[in-house]
Amino acid sequence: MRTKRRITILTALSLLVGHLAFLASAPSAVAAEARFITAAAQTRSVTQLWSATGTAAREGTVEESFGTSGTVSSVKVAVGDVVEEGDTLAKLYTIELKQAVAEAEAELAQAEAQLYTVQHPASYKVPVTTSSSKSSSKNAVSGGGSTPGGSSTDSTALITAANNGLKDLAKANKKYLKKCTDGLTPKQCATATENLQKAITALDAVQKQLAAAEKAAGGSSGGGASQPKVKYKTVTPAVDEAQEARALASVIRAEQQLKAANKNLKAAKLTASVSGTVGALTLVKGGSSSGTVTIITDSETAVVTLDVPLSVRQVIDLGTPVTVTPVGSQAQLSGEVTAISPLAATSDNFWFGASSGDPAYPMTVTVTDPQALLVTGASATVTIEVGTASDAVTIPASALTPTGTGVGTVQVVDSADAAEAQDVEVEYGVAGKDGWIEVKDIEAGQLVVLADLTIPLDTEGVTRLG
Repeated sequence: MRTKRRITILTALSLLVGHLAFLASAPSAVAAEARFITAAAQTRSVTQLWSATGTAAREGTVEESFGTSGTVSSVKVAVGDVVEEGDTLAKLYTIELKQAVAEAEAELAQAEAQLYTVQHPASYKVPVTTSSSKSSSKNAVSGGGSTPGGSSTDSTALITAANNGLKDLAKANKKYLKKCTDGLTPKQCATATENLQKAITALDAVQKQLAAAEKAAGGSSGGGASQPKVKYKTVTPAVDEAQEARALASVIRAEQQLKAANKNLKAAKLTASVSGTVGALTLVKGGSSSGTVTIITDSETAVVTLDVPLSVRQVIDLGTPVTVTPVGSQAQLSGEVTAISPLAATSDNFWFGASSGDPAYPMTVTVTDPQALLVTGASATVTIEVGTASDAVTIPASALTPTGTGVGTVQVVDSADAAEAQDVEVEYGVAGKDGWIEVKDIEAGQLVVLADLTIPLDTEGVTRLG
């Protein structure tokens, strides 16, 4: 019982001694009646860092994508696979693409047939009348002018009728070609076809009458007069140049459509254009053909693009070292600034000393990444050293109240239990990542106010828990 009481007393004494030691060592530990919490300004070296998130892309990468639209039927690779040039990466379903080729072939055949029809119009025969001049003279001298088979007047009338029938036929044929080959309505084409047939029938009737008259004249016994002899010649209409031009244009258009359809069918198989490693893949079976396969041909470097505010732009340059951390990784990769755009855009990227809406400049950093930790499209944090100060007088950043760019106020006291604090205007510079900031017009050892315990906390809208 006595031993247990002794251990309890020793434990209490140890806790009391530790608490007294903490109060003696802590700069802000003050008597209960102290008004201020303070810290002493210190001489130290500080380094200011600026960080922002950018988007990564591999150097020496090739984005492979389908040259046509469709649905993915199979994907042959996965991220990390090594591929050779010409290897199949993915395929599309080809049913619709093959159907498009068949339709284009049919359209081309139809256009070529139409062109052939226009360039080779149908030929037809027309009568050519001839007579013996000697017989005609004798007939004129003897006064004979008639034959049992018919008179010369009748023959002349028949010849005139034949010539008129020929004109009607040519006119009907022209209308037929125009109505039936220019893409007009079936009814118009049918009417033209009917008129053409009527002209052919009429001309055929006249030709039969002429043949009968010629036969009758050959069988007559008197008069000695020679009846006109009818012969026929084949006539081929001239090619309509306007129709030919339109038909030829249709053929050219159909050829282009067939070429495009065959190209789309060939593009249904996606192959690697280079050798390398698959670094990213957005194609999935059953998905859209709009995805891509990223092949890395140079696994040593990557780039990260991001915006930097004007306040940071002024303190960096090409070649400035950077540290890049891939999102989700603890690895820190080394790189440097390799490009800064001269054109600015407004950004809300804010850092200590800058203002919201500070103009931002697109920047590119190049990173050494032999393990390919940065893939195209991934996010990465870029950290840049934007300021450093050696043997500078520094104070905790919480003691500074900025009033402008690079200027602010600090409250200074002689002791933590001072009755009043003195406001001192200071210039500030480098803000270290450990929370201390470089200031001027303050000397090392001076006490700066971190908090005034006499100012009540604003608890409006705060809900007490428990």
